[in-house]
Amino acid sequence: MQLSKVAFLSNDKINSSYLDVNNYLSTDNMLPNIGGYVRSAQLPEGNVTKFIKNDILLSNIRPYFKKLVFATIDQ
Repeated sequence: MQLSKVAFLSNDKINSSYLDVNNYLSTDNMLPNIGGYVRSAQLPEGNVTKFIKNDILLSNIRPYFKKLVFATIDQ
């Protein structure tokens, strides 16, 4: 079964000026082996992909690290 049959890739963006280190999430602060995430050390400039509570966030960089997070907050 194709992933696109049960899920969708979000293209919604939000400007990082609306975020802080507590609600910004990227592959840099996601922990391997489905370990959750830690607080971000810094914020990027410009727009980032937006997520909402209950979204499943999956890193597509080095998939063998198994970085997957169930969002418990809105971004």
